[in-house]
Amino acid sequence: MGFHGPQPLPQRSASLEAGDVVKVRDLVAAVTGAAAPASPFALAVHPFAAALLAAMPEPPAGTVLVHEALGLERPRPLPVGRALAVGGRREPSGGGETLTLEATDAGEAVARLSARVGVAPASLLARRGPVRRPDGAPALSVRVTAAQVAAYAALSGDFNPIHTDLALAHALGLPERVVHGTLLAFLIEPALYAAGITAAPVRLGLRFVSPALAGERLDIHVAADRTPGRPRVSVTGPGGALRCVADVSTGV
Repeated sequence: MGFHGPQPLPQRSASLEAGDVVKVRDLVAAVTGAAAPASPFALAVHPFAAALLAAMPEPPAGTVLVHEALGLERPRPLPVGRALAVGGRREPSGGGETLTLEATDAGEAVARLSARVGVAPASLLARRGPVRRPDGAPALSVRVTAAQVAAYAALSGDFNPIHTDLALAHALGLPERVVHGTLLAFLIEPALYAAGITAAPVRLGLRFVSPALAGERLDIHVAADRTPGRPRVSVTGPGGALRCVADVSTGV
């Protein structure tokens, strides 16, 4: 988006504080309606928030910034209360760009994040998404309320108007605000746990297909009958409209 070749991002200092751990776990539990186990990937996103938001490009007038894909890797648990060094790069990727970040503790990588973003006509947000009807009952069904979206905006610092401004959502042809893509990622682990997969994930890759909206029912299906340790998760909205697909590696 206006540059050629990889560009380094300024290095930042970040940390995962005990209070952040409590807030993230409480929010995930509130959305899922149950006290879910600790969500390592939900916690792994937190130190990247400021660096990721600062690096996001400004979309041209009449377009919106679309989060197309998200990748997370957690080589080892993040230490709580320690200063982490966060650095990375941005590079062109198709019609958009990919932001790649790494958090290190004393020079050792503890988490990596990649986000592919692009710009699209604002009307694209109103797309329904292809219908996906997985076999069997969902492992987890949730509704992310507008209040929970607002709570996550405050927790992450991501106040993009498509997540916070109801009038803008209506102007874009949407009945409600859009749920943050990273908040959807937080629901993958509770769904795995509900499906009986208790091995901790080490990698998570999400592809976002259509916007999930505050208040709508989201069914989260887990297909575990694939390569051992590599379940696939799909999130669907009303009528089976596909919201996102996630490939998971549990390291098993």
